[in-house]
Amino acid sequence: MIWLLLACMNEPTEPTEPTAEPPPPVAAPLERTRAEAVASAESAAAALTGALKSTLTNAMAQGGPEAAMSACADQAQGAAALALVGKRARAGRTSVRLRSPANTAPDWVVPWLEAYGGGALADAKPETTVSEGEGQVTARIIRPIEVQPPCLACHGDVATLSPAVAAVLADRYPDDAATGYAVGDLRGVVWAEASVRTAQDVGGAQAH
Repeated sequence: MIWLLLACMNEPTEPTEPTAEPPPPVAAPLERTRAEAVASAESAAAALTGALKSTLTNAMAQGGPEAAMSACADQAQGAAALALVGKRARAGRTSVRLRSPANTAPDWVVPWLEAYGGGALADAKPETTVSEGEGQVTARIIRPIEVQPPCLACHGDVATLSPAVAAVLADRYPDDAATGYAVGDLRGVVWAEASVRTAQDVGGAQAH
């Protein structure tokens, strides 16, 4: 704007017809909508992981690994659902080696799991995709989960699991495939998706 004012100062001061301000570029509101959708998906993923971590950490502190496993079975899904209330998005966790069928991957996460889910953490790149259609912008994100030392109490070598943990696994997860991990392995992913209506779809005002 400054260069325009300077240029005008060098022009003759003859009367001119007033000109209308140029319309804002169409891409600007769309880019904001895309960014808002990605931010909403990231927020949902963060809410999910925060709720799960809090639930499991508290249970571990109170009753050890077996209590954490019971909390995972009895409380984690509810805590995750509560964390997502008001987010206008959905999120979950999944893996190629499931413990609970409740964590089966959505269809759009399956190709990522097929490509990277059984490999090394270093090859498992985070993914963000944004698509547009039917008056809305949808963001989908996939974030790898790294196995940390505390995870081994419930997800390590079967031979090293405590009898109490082994008993919970046999009782709660008879088809468990989520043991045998080592620190630094790829455990699975957190995924999230969020949709935001475009400005054009709501008469020029963005809305969720």
